[in-house]
Amino acid sequence: EGTVSAVAASSAAGSRQNESVPPSLMPSPSPSPRAVSEGGRSVTENVSVNIQADALVISSAEDERVQAIAAELREAVKASTAWPHQLSQAYLAHSALLSINDDSFAASMHDKTKDLTLQRWLQTYKEELASLAKAADEVMASICIYDRVNLGMFCCDVAEIKTQLRDKAESLSSLICTTIADQARAENERISARFSDVLEQVISDSANVEALMEKREYVQGLREEMDALSDDIDTVKAKLRVLDEAQHVLLDDDFSLACSTQAWPSKIESAKARNEQLMEESNKRFMLELQEMQEQFVKDLRSHAEEVESFKHMGDIGDVETTYDTVKQLQDKLAEAKRTGELINSREALFGWPVTQYDQIKKLTKTFEPYASLWKVGFDWSTTYPVWMEGPFVEVNRTEVEENTSAWQLSLKKLSISFADKELPEPARAATAFLDKLKAFEELVPLIVQLRNPGLRARHWDAISKKTGLALRPDAAFTLNRAIEMNVTDHHEAIEEVSVIATQEYALETALDKMRREWEPLKLDVAPYKDTGTYVLRAMDDILQLLDDQIVKTQAMRGSPFIGPFEERCTKWEKQLMGMQETFDEWISCQKVWLYLEPIFGSEDIMRQMPTEGRRFAAVDAMWRKVMKATNDEPAVLKVAEMEKLLEKFQEANKFLDLIQKGLNEYLETKRLAFPRFFFLSDEELLDLLSRAQDPLAVQPHLNKCFEGIARLVFEREPEEPPAPPSPVSEHSSLAGDEARSSVAPSPAPSVVLSARPPTAGGDSSWLASVSAAPSLLPSAAPSVQVSAVASANASSVQSPRAGGPLDADATAAAGAAAPSAAA
Repeated sequence: EGTVSAVAASSAAGSRQNESVPPSLMPSPSPSPRAVSEGGRSVTENVSVNIQADALVISSAEDERVQAIAAELREAVKASTAWPHQLSQAYLAHSALLSINDDSFAASMHDKTKDLTLQRWLQTYKEELASLAKAADEVMASICIYDRVNLGMFCCDVAEIKTQLRDKAESLSSLICTTIADQARAENERISARFSDVLEQVISDSANVEALMEKREYVQGLREEMDALSDDIDTVKAKLRVLDEAQHVLLDDDFSLACSTQAWPSKIESAKARNEQLMEESNKRFMLELQEMQEQFVKDLRSHAEEVESFKHMGDIGDVETTYDTVKQLQDKLAEAKRTGELINSREALFGWPVTQYDQIKKLTKTFEPYASLWKVGFDWSTTYPVWMEGPFVEVNRTEVEENTSAWQLSLKKLSISFADKELPEPARAATAFLDKLKAFEELVPLIVQLRNPGLRARHWDAISKKTGLALRPDAAFTLNRAIEMNVTDHHEAIEEVSVIATQEYALETALDKMRREWEPLKLDVAPYKDTGTYVLRAMDDILQLLDDQIVKTQAMRGSPFIGPFEERCTKWEKQLMGMQETFDEWISCQKVWLYLEPIFGSEDIMRQMPTEGRRFAAVDAMWRKVMKATNDEPAVLKVAEMEKLLEKFQEANKFLDLIQKGLNEYLETKRLAFPRFFFLSDEELLDLLSRAQDPLAVQPHLNKCFEGIARLVFEREPEEPPAPPSPVSEHSSLAGDEARSSVAPSPAPSVVLSARPPTAGGDSSWLASVSAAPSLLPSAAPSVQVSAVASANASSVQSPRAGGPLDADATAAAGAAAPSAAA
């Protein structure tokens, strides 16, 4: 039996298509499907027909007629699906509309048009609106005008997809129009606000000539700004035309705002025309006011001149305060007159009038200046004198008394001479009267200066009381009048003597205080030293220089005859400075040696070879690290100087370091005597060699100095089995410049076979001695290490060790002593 399946359609007949399909142009329709032939009906009478889901299943015997009808049926169904598929594709072309997000669409339109010119901006929005309108028209009419359509054996319902696509296109169009309307509203509001400000400036009333001229200048410069605002209005109008073409209706408020904005230029022009007349009237009014001001100013100057003239007849010092009030009022009037004259001159320039010269103001000011100075000095003296005489003596400032008294006297002397020369008797009489009062008071100035000496202490007051026989100890109730009543002025010499001593002592005390204050902000410069975990001192020059300077000053102060009250303090400070200097000297000395020895005793080989010196250095190192840690935590110089027994610690450390250096020198001397070629190396080079005693290769950098004709040594690993002793003819050496001949071809580099393993580079120098005596060595019976001595390329001639000096003889002897040693 055969089974045939025929698909009736992509969906059951009569069902609605619920997929969201965008619009598209519909293609031309295909021919309608051919109906099933009549013969088919007779066939189906004898076959089993089943409907399963969307498939028509026919079961029958392999009858040719049945198969033919089934094929014909398949063709008919296939032909019937063409129209629905074409309709679906037409709407599918507009599917992108449904996936557009409104916010993203608005943002993309803004980004696309923000930098465009106006014409390109308008064109872009018009094209987008036209595209959306075209899509909506195609969806609703061009593709299919009906909501349901029968296509052969299919019925297609497109009402829902048409509605969705149309609504989306209209929504996007509305969004574009709303965006344009919002932009137009914002622009209209900005333009209207600016026009409103312009109108306010144009119609404002001018309070004075300056405001009128400023307004006139503003109005004359409006044209450029008005043109720019008019261009902005035209831009907004062009954008609103896009909305008109899209048949978008503006809100009432937006429409009213657009109309009022477009009316602003005409309003401004009308206001400017009215303003011209108002400004002309104001101009005439201000000219009249300026003329009146000039007339009044001339009258005021005459009045000021009369007032200045009146001071020629003022000589009574009985009412100084009233006279000085008059002086201040006239000074204010002259200052105001100067400002008024400058204002008149500026307004004359604004109107284009000739500028009037008011030289009288300067003359009046200059004429009045001596009178003002006279009465100011008189007023200051009259108000200050009672305070000095009756006020608390402890509050009197001796510097102020001394300076003011001197300045006032000098000024009054000059004024007195000037008034006398100008034949002004009254002012001259007033100046003389004030001067006499000051001269009388001048006798008290030295007493005030001595008794208000800031260096006076209780001991000085006791000395004054003892010398004068008066119980002098100023307090809040003590006044200068009280001192006069006690006849203190009769003891001027005794008071002066004590005051001079107090001044000298005060200078010493101040110097001691200043020296200590100089140390308070100073800190030691401490820095980490490499990877040692400790610290070192840096930049000590300024501190040491300050120490030297202050020690000299302190010693000079101790020699002063006035040091008595501070001798103990000065001695203690000098001792502290000397201790600090000695401590820093020991500290710096210790640091220098510690920096030299630290890398040496950091080697385990040196510590093993020099155990006593190693223990001593460990003790110094521990002390150093402890002190430097405390210094880093609290680097203030004075705090560091107060550390307990700091000087003793560094003194003891330096003794240990001297012993260590002595032992180190003896150790190096021993090594040099054992192998004299070590005399060619400096202490640092030899210590570097000895500190790496476990590494025979450490000798390589120093070969050129130890051996004149050897550039390097080639070391080979010791074989597991001792090799056969080499024959004498296989030995080659060119160290002395001799030619070694052999029946065997010479090796590239001369080699020396040692009889003993070199255990260390520096701990045992016997193998180096063997290198030195290599040309005279005989083959060893049991060699353990072979070392090739490569001749230096730079050596032009090398003396044979046999013919060498005492160093070679020592080396040979050392080699001979090492020869019997057994191989490891």
